[in-house]
Amino acid sequence: MYSSFGYRTRILFTVLLTVSSFFLSVHINKLSRKRPTPVYRVQEQGLRSLLSLPKSQRRPKTCLVENVYEPEGVIFLHPANTSTELRNMLRTMWRKVEVKCQYKIIFIAFDSEPTNEPDKLENTLFLNTSNEAQNIGDMQQWIKQKCKLAKYFGFLDNVTENSLSEFAHGGTSFRILPGTVTAPDLIGAHFNWCMAKVPTPREESISDLGNYDLLSITDTDAPIIEMDSEAQTMLLESLPADRRSILLKEDQGKQINSNDFQYIINQAELCTDSLKNSPPFAFIAVHSAIHHFDLREEIRSTWGNPELLQRLGAVLLFFLGLSDNSTVQQEVVAESARHRDVIQQNYTDHYRQLTLKHTGIFQYFTSYCDEIPYQFLMKTDDDVVIDLETTLSFLKNLTFAMPNITKSIYCFHLEAQEKVPRKKSFKWYITYEEYPGETYPPFCYGNGYLFTKDLVRPVYDMAVRTPQLWVDDAYFTGFVARNIKEVHRIQLPHQRPILPKVMTPEEIIEGKKWMVHTWGDATVFDTYWTAFQSRHNDSIKKIFLNDIYKRTGTNLSDSLFDIY
Repeated sequence: MYSSFGYRTRILFTVLLTVSSFFLSVHINKLSRKRPTPVYRVQEQGLRSLLSLPKSQRRPKTCLVENVYEPEGVIFLHPANTSTELRNMLRTMWRKVEVKCQYKIIFIAFDSEPTNEPDKLENTLFLNTSNEAQNIGDMQQWIKQKCKLAKYFGFLDNVTENSLSEFAHGGTSFRILPGTVTAPDLIGAHFNWCMAKVPTPREESISDLGNYDLLSITDTDAPIIEMDSEAQTMLLESLPADRRSILLKEDQGKQINSNDFQYIINQAELCTDSLKNSPPFAFIAVHSAIHHFDLREEIRSTWGNPELLQRLGAVLLFFLGLSDNSTVQQEVVAESARHRDVIQQNYTDHYRQLTLKHTGIFQYFTSYCDEIPYQFLMKTDDDVVIDLETTLSFLKNLTFAMPNITKSIYCFHLEAQEKVPRKKSFKWYITYEEYPGETYPPFCYGNGYLFTKDLVRPVYDMAVRTPQLWVDDAYFTGFVARNIKEVHRIQLPHQRPILPKVMTPEEIIEGKKWMVHTWGDATVFDTYWTAFQSRHNDSIKKIFLNDIYKRTGTNLSDSLFDIY
């Protein structure tokens, strides 16, 4: 009897223990789960989290346009009434302004106003006082926290469906907020210029290669440049016949899977104690094809001339691979002896070896210049002309205002989500074996971008562990940067897009470009360099304006020469 009772007791105890252990594990699992943080990109679950916050904490999470691009400026709008119809109308109208002009549009709402509209919550700053000075202070505080590169800030009150027209014509209700850098009279001019110059997606044609993107930013979370077969064909046909070969696929070169190359020509003595005591603001690494002697000479006589580099605090180096032509190699050796600005390593110099060349750049600066306290490492190509004075002046002002900038890549052209080209004859054609994805991660076009110094070694180290892709810009600023985590890619103002188009000097000034692509034509360096110099030299500016007037009959406005 007692043994039977003890057996049943043990069975019951075991069952109770099992059940209680199950419920205890479920409870512990719930407690251990990280509570979801409120999200401001309003989604199905995020809306509930956002609505649970006090209204004073419901603030836009980012200043970025499309969650990618730093805006030219920020405009705060307070609608004339709280009707959903008016708000939806204003969102539709001002959405075009965000896309075309890269202004960040933020709605203003007060505690007493409706709060259940998801789109409203996403880009709305809630204010809880009728004190105008305090409200302006709240706006400035948000700007200071979120907006890195915006140059002006304004406020439109009692906004109606006529607000766009009123803003375009300098309506009195538009007030410039303290802290604005851009002159107030330039804001309306810039607005009218970008709204007129940049077509909407419905107006756009891929063959219409003006000073704007090949395909406009869509209404999705990230813009996609879709280079399908028809678009690529039209792009090729839009270029002069003698320049089309630039966009055609080249034969695959021999791959060397290494991140440690030997130096054929080195400048190991460059980063010595003298540079430690007087460090440059930026190093400039130029990808150069070994046989591009003429382009390197053009750079040395224009935007990369030694006097300008010294004045701006910059050091420029050309990075080359090997040639199987002994005559070419002898000429490179002689060139390096004259200028002492050439780095050559032992990989075959070929377009589809650019990832190796880029790796060589990081190898050099990690090995020889790691102890030099420079600010930026710029990567660019030998077939572009750069307004280096404007570019570096902008970054110097930026680092003065925000001295703790880290883990950032500043792009002349930042692409958020570009579709991978699959047309076999196209220069950047990628097979599914090379990369099976349909889109690239956000990356900077290879014409030009700048890494903060603290990224140079991490990028070099991470490249060892990241499967290589021969498209070097997408590889380093996209895949490798993504693997490092928390890397910021920032669009430089006015520079997007970099187009496959031979631009006129006046288009450079009108578009406030700091970089222009020559597409391998060494004869246009002086023309573009003169256009850039006209921003900084009144005598050159006068000659430049006279030349434009004689050639086109157009008088360019002085306001266009404002560098920002």
